[in-house]
Amino acid sequence: MNKRIGLFLPYFGRFPNYFNLWIKSVAINPEIQFILITDQKLDVKTPSNLHVIKKEFGDIQRLIRQKFSTLDISIENPYKLCDYRPAYGYIFEDLIDKYGLDYWGFCDPDIIWGKIAKFLAAYGFYEHTYDKVGYLGHFQFLSVKEKFLFKNIIDNEKFRNYKYVFTHKYAYHFDEEIGIGLIAKKNGLNILDFESNPPYTDILINKLQFYTNPNANYYDFPRYLKWDSNSGLSQFILNGSRYVKLPSMYVHLQKRKMDIEPELLKKQVFYIFPNQFVSQQTKNNLNVEEYMKDQFYADYYYNKIKTFIKKFSIGQIKHTKYFEKLLLKYYK
Repeated sequence: MNKRIGLFLPYFGRFPNYFNLWIKSVAINPEIQFILITDQKLDVKTPSNLHVIKKEFGDIQRLIRQKFSTLDISIENPYKLCDYRPAYGYIFEDLIDKYGLDYWGFCDPDIIWGKIAKFLAAYGFYEHTYDKVGYLGHFQFLSVKEKFLFKNIIDNEKFRNYKYVFTHKYAYHFDEEIGIGLIAKKNGLNILDFESNPPYTDILINKLQFYTNPNANYYDFPRYLKWDSNSGLSQFILNGSRYVKLPSMYVHLQKRKMDIEPELLKKQVFYIFPNQFVSQQTKNNLNVEEYMKDQFYADYYYNKIKTFIKKFSIGQIKHTKYFEKLLLKYYK
């Protein structure tokens, strides 16, 4: 395993309340370098493969404007950074050199990692030459030679034109499949995309139960997950009256509000249920079958209404509808 991979996570403002579990899961992936750029103070010991760089959001704004000095850059809030992810290979090129990376990429903070390298090995990553791995914004990485891939303009679609994306305020999802993903395909890159039967658990946002990406096996069956510092992450999927156990590269919790049992950071094993992290002992006392039953997910509708009110504008509504149209076209 001689390919050195680095995942960038610039993050400003309060972390998810389970971010220390993100750090705990980073520690079981020594093959991957995680580069966290943040204005927040961490209150736990960090593993050697987590590199914490203290910066303010203003520092990143200035860096990006310096890198793209000929453009009238729009980056008024940290969420807009998602559109700049495909350019991290250029924006953070000094850090790529510093950490001696062969691949650079990006990830989200609302993830609990399993054993990433084990899955990469199973898919032949270490035996073949891939230019790009992954296709969704929460986990992707590219070869260092592809740091300017984002500059390729393949059609007239503004969601795929970095000059337009970087100079307009809305979120254009440039880091997703309809953006840099399609650009990579059109440029003939050798891609390991996991688009068919993904090995991770990408939780749907609109259901209480942990249903997952429709491309995955058992996607519409309820499940819970187990994290083990030795074996990684597993999902237990309720299929009729029996559980199917499948390994998982990671679980993406999609910004869910999660409760955390006290002292969980000291445990070598914990479980993930909708919507809580619990210890082995607590899990043994749960009526798991009750937790697997569908329930009305009030938080989803509450958050949807709150977001709608916060972002309400005719321009935003039109922008969101257009993005949904592009996604439907992509998945036809």
